[in-house]
Amino acid sequence: MRPISFLISIAAYCALSGPALSQTDLRDQIRSAMQESMTLPDATQYATLGPLTDGRILEFEIAYTSGGRAPRVSRAFDNVFRIQFPRRSLGPVPFVSDAMLGCFLDTHSCDLIAAYVEQLIEIRSPSRMPFLDEVHPDHAWAVTSLRGSALYAETVLGGIASAISTVNLHEMCHAALGHLDDDATDLDMMTLEGQADGCMLEVFSIEEFAPVGGLPFIMDAVVREETLGEPSITHPSPTCRALALTAASIEWLAANRSLLRGLVPDFEMPSDQALRAAFGASSRTQDGECDAYEAAVAEGRALARDLYDSETELRSTP
Repeated sequence: MRPISFLISIAAYCALSGPALSQTDLRDQIRSAMQESMTLPDATQYATLGPLTDGRILEFEIAYTSGGRAPRVSRAFDNVFRIQFPRRSLGPVPFVSDAMLGCFLDTHSCDLIAAYVEQLIEIRSPSRMPFLDEVHPDHAWAVTSLRGSALYAETVLGGIASAISTVNLHEMCHAALGHLDDDATDLDMMTLEGQADGCMLEVFSIEEFAPVGGLPFIMDAVVREETLGEPSITHPSPTCRALALTAASIEWLAANRSLLRGLVPDFEMPSDQALRAAFGASSRTQDGECDAYEAAVAEGRALARDLYDSETELRSTP
């Protein structure tokens, strides 16, 4: 896999080589990471994407700030762009990652997630946030069986980094697809967002990087929209976006079943259809609601395949 260091949390891999941790130790690690992510001073990171097949090399200045409401990308000049990433956007990401793994193992636990995330949003204090198995002890086995595994380390201990990489790559795709050009397409905002999501998912697939950690970031928006009545007028339904990430995550898990071998030898992962049905039911998704968005995602994936080839690299420096 080519260098994508800023997309992968070092902490996730350190966890793989260290001694076995108790459930309490893991919870404390995640709470500490959550608190640290909210209190770190503003920082800037630099990334380069290219060369694309059209010869462009894109440069990005990524500013992690304590203020602001939503991540966004803007053009600085020529092929140089700035991404603003407010730390407060992270929400309770690592905790929801923990819940999502339970859903992947047992679709019956999917319908518990909305109520669980709603509780996290109401609490809003990282040191007091409960985990899925603390709120729903009858489903504790679903996440307990994965804690300490490679999959858990990459998606939960590195959950904050995974969520950040999902958003940053989405913003990079806006730039790569020409959405910020002066003569940008006349496509509506919803279509542009869907294309950027599709491009992001395609790059994840090409780089063999796990999209699972980014799913909770979108799920925050799902619950916020449905329980707090804050629908976005400029972005696709977060439920539709979560379904697209769910499908991509299932693809990744299916290709990396070896991560579960030895831990759960007889485990049979629920099908894509079963997970989509369970998540869709819990999110009250209606048939056909996501058709236009899914078409835009498919367009974005195709555009990314045309732009991103074996010569394209994604590099970053602190």
